[in-house]
Order: sequence, then C-alpha cells, then structure tokens
Amino acid sequence: MSRQEQILVLDHRDSFTGNLVHLLHNFGEVKVQQSPPTPHSLTSDTTALVLSPGPGHPRDYPASLDLYQEAKERHIPIVGVCLGFQMILHAEGAEIIRQPKVLHGVQTPIHCDPNSQTYQGLPEVLKVGRYHSLQVDTTSLPPNIQVTAWDENKTIPLSFELKDSQSISGLQYHPDSFLTEYGVEIIRNTLDTRR
Repeated sequence: MSRQEQILVLDHRDSFTGNLVHLLHNFGEVKVQQSPPTPHSLTSDTTALVLSPGPGHPRDYPASLDLYQEAKERHIPIVGVCLGFQMILHAEGAEIIRQPKVLHGVQTPIHCDPNSQTYQGLPEVLKVGRYHSLQVDTTSLPPNIQVTAWDENKTIPLSFELKDSQSISGLQYHPDSFLTEYGVEIIRNTLDTRR
C-alpha cells in the first residue's frame, strides 16, 4: 500500500462490527459511520468502503444502498460482509431469500476458487464462521457476479467478486470470527490485491 489507507466501515448496528473494525485496523486507519450514513460519509480520503453485518434485509437500508452506488461510481473499493454481501447482490439485481436453516455461530467448510483474487494463496477448502438466516437466490444471480466460494454442498454462494469491477467483493461469512480460518489473509486480499 503506497499511502495510509482510510477505510470507512458502514455499521448496520451489529454486535460483530467491533470485531470487524479490530481486524481492519491491520490495514489502515478505520472510520466507523453508523447507519444510516450521512450525505458526506465518503470523503476524498476514503480508500475503501466496508459494508458491515447487520439484522434484516438489504431493502431495509435504502441509504446504505445509495452509499454503495456512490462508492461504486467513484471507483472506491468495496467489501460487503454478511448483510453487506447481500446488500451488494441486492443492488446488482439478485434476490435475497430466507434460507431453510438459520446458521448462527456455525463453522462450515467452503469450496474456494483458487484463481480468484479473494483466495489468492489460500487452500481450496477452508472453514468459516457463518451467522445468517438469508441467502442469495442462485437463479437470480446477474451475469456480472462471479461466485468465488460455495458452501460444502456447492449450492449456496458464500463469496463473490464483481466481474466488471476490480474493486467490489462480498463475503457471506465473518472473516473476523474465530471460527474463520485465514480471516486476515482474506481481508488482505480483498483490500490490497484488488487495488
């Protein structure tokens, strides 16, 4: 990184946001903005936007969706975690639905694409901490979404990269959780390698 990173975390009032912020401090200065964001949340110094976990459905956060679009138009790197993952997919046209089984604090293996930027240098199978009751409907995924990790049955997308942007990705699990292997490396890849 050539200059001090200024990472903006949009906090959707989730108890895990503090853990995520702690992890992100490894990569630069972190500013936390409570949801809903203000009109001037993104500054000229913002080098990355992280959309935090949180309760509810992405449509419950219209101001956050607007901030995502603003950051995308300004070519600011964006990482969505859990709700943030769903928020980006929702904004890109995918449908977010309730999954059959609620997962809260469950460690499961995921199958990763080793050629993706998110998992550069990491094993093809690793374990992650999942905390979600919603998932993306795979039949609704738009063509600009490249799924980079699936659940153990290879039926539920658990991470993605935007094909038409080298700076937008999402994780349906918590990289900050003690249940997740290589959480630091995953965040490093999304924030550094994708620049």
